[in-house]
Amino acid sequence: MADNESGREANQRNGLPNDKSGAPLNNEGPDQLELASEDNLDDADNIDSDDQDPAEHQHEPDLDQGQDDDQNEEEIVEDDEDEDEDEDEEDEDDDDENGAEDINEVIAINEVEVQVGMLQINTQRNNHHNTNRLHANSPQRRSHPDADGPANMLSSEEISTDEQPFSPLQSDVGRSSSSSRSSSHHNRKSNRSNRSPKTGYDWQTTKTKLSDRGGHLLETGLWSDCTFVVGIPPNTTAFRCHKMLLAMASPVFEAMFYGGLFNNEENIKILDVQPEAFHIMLEYIYTDEIRLNSFDLVCDICYSAKKYMLPTLVEKCTKYLWRDLNPKNACRAYEFAKLFDEAVLLEKSIELIRTHTREVVQEPSFDEIELTTLCVVLSQDITSASETQLFEAMVKWATKECGRKGFEATIEKKRACLGEALYLIRYLTLTAAEYANGPAQSGLLSQEESFAILMNIAAPGSKDVPNHMNGERQPRRSPLPGVVGANIAIDVDMSRRYFCRRVVIPEPHCLNTSILDCSVTFTVDKDCCIHGIEVPSQLKDFPENPALELPAIPAEQSDYNELLYAHLLDSEGNRLTYTHFTAKVNWNTMIEINFNRSVCVLANRVYRIGMVLNKVGWYPTGICTRRISCEGSFFTFCVGQPNDTLRDGLIRSIIFSK
Repeated sequence: MADNESGREANQRNGLPNDKSGAPLNNEGPDQLELASEDNLDDADNIDSDDQDPAEHQHEPDLDQGQDDDQNEEEIVEDDEDEDEDEDEEDEDDDDENGAEDINEVIAINEVEVQVGMLQINTQRNNHHNTNRLHANSPQRRSHPDADGPANMLSSEEISTDEQPFSPLQSDVGRSSSSSRSSSHHNRKSNRSNRSPKTGYDWQTTKTKLSDRGGHLLETGLWSDCTFVVGIPPNTTAFRCHKMLLAMASPVFEAMFYGGLFNNEENIKILDVQPEAFHIMLEYIYTDEIRLNSFDLVCDICYSAKKYMLPTLVEKCTKYLWRDLNPKNACRAYEFAKLFDEAVLLEKSIELIRTHTREVVQEPSFDEIELTTLCVVLSQDITSASETQLFEAMVKWATKECGRKGFEATIEKKRACLGEALYLIRYLTLTAAEYANGPAQSGLLSQEESFAILMNIAAPGSKDVPNHMNGERQPRRSPLPGVVGANIAIDVDMSRRYFCRRVVIPEPHCLNTSILDCSVTFTVDKDCCIHGIEVPSQLKDFPENPALELPAIPAEQSDYNELLYAHLLDSEGNRLTYTHFTAKVNWNTMIEINFNRSVCVLANRVYRIGMVLNKVGWYPTGICTRRISCEGSFFTFCVGQPNDTLRDGLIRSIIFSK
């Protein structure tokens, strides 16, 4: 009786129910009851406070109420399982996003959660006699000093804020798996947020070459540490770059970022370079590749390469400019070569202006040239344009120049714009009719100047020509028609042809089994015009060769079909002229092969003649003399690099005019 009384008092102090007889529901002491209350704390947190009144449990306990508590416990377990299933679905979605690598982790987590759920159900059924629940906010529960059950093993720091806490009866394995899963899920989300959506996943694995990786950095600006703003506002472009890569390529960039020209500005402004040219230069630095497809753009790229001291890029640009020379850009090429002291490009552009003057001055771009370039064109002694055409081109340029300077195109303003160029025209070479219909009507010349010219055209020497005017009476010389890159006057006698034949010391014959290359270099001490070459035909009575079965030649057959290719190159490898030769020729003779067009060559310069034989058979060869004097012209063969001469004994003669 005393025991029951003490039990009832203990239950009342701890908020636990007694049975109908007033006895406690179990025979455990206060310490055990407190421990049981601790074990069921988190389950009590999941019960809605509106479901039951704690006071009713203390004063009206009955068996029906215990059954209701069991039913509520099963509902709580189902809610926990639903929450676990929701968490599983979230994890599965994350796993789908991150690939098959997390499938094993999901399977392991699901197995642990099943075991934990079973453990919860079994444990709660074994404790179904504890029908009363502690209120979730009970101060006694939160501050009890003797609570040392399983619920106290999981501190508040160990519970992930992203997930609902497990039951306090959850095993250590379940808690460890939950914490690991939460940490893994958090890390995956963090990794995804740190990856740049612009670059994508693991971009390095898709780039097989260093140039590809460099191009990716330039394109995306990834890891950039400097910015260039290129162009004149408002037409500017920003480029995000990398100091180390730029400094590795250019000593100017090295000084800018790590040396005496250190620039700490956030945006580095470049005003004297075109954005497109600067971008192509950056592509070359990052990828070691270059795209050149526009003459004007290449001029801008070459300027940028010179500014930042990239000699290899400068060389590539100048070679492109050589190959792309034409009447449309000849004057632009001359101005560029003059500005940057490109001697080879300067010479080639002047030669093109001489040989294609008529086309050059008729190009719309000619109106945009500088005054100094106009003077160079009008000063040439060799030109393919007439004096009248040169004068008309000069007047047209003066009109455009007045517009560029904002002047009205009056006679005085045109004279002012032309300056000395006005007096480079050879007025005395014009006929009276040409002068009267052209320069006289333009009004550009003063009355005194016009009268002096007209008098000297009608009666040479009858009146002195002013000193500032061109007193040349000799017409300009014309280049040979169809000649590439020559400045030879037409006074070469094209009606007579000469053969510079080389003396041959015979050697064993040469067998052509498929394709046979031949070449020889030469120079000549006088300007002349090259028309073609002479080569030997095949041998009919060829030596027997057991290793090679050649078809027998009928005795009555006197000729065969020859097939070959020949060309003439300058010292830089540029093809000046060529021919494809196909014809029936006689055995054991010399074949005269003419190029598609005749080409004038300059004195004391190296040229190379090449030939490819495409007919199977035997050819007579030998050692030829290297110095030949012919009709006052002295030829020297096999000059320059040894590799430039190959089987030169098959090229027997050069056909030329002088």
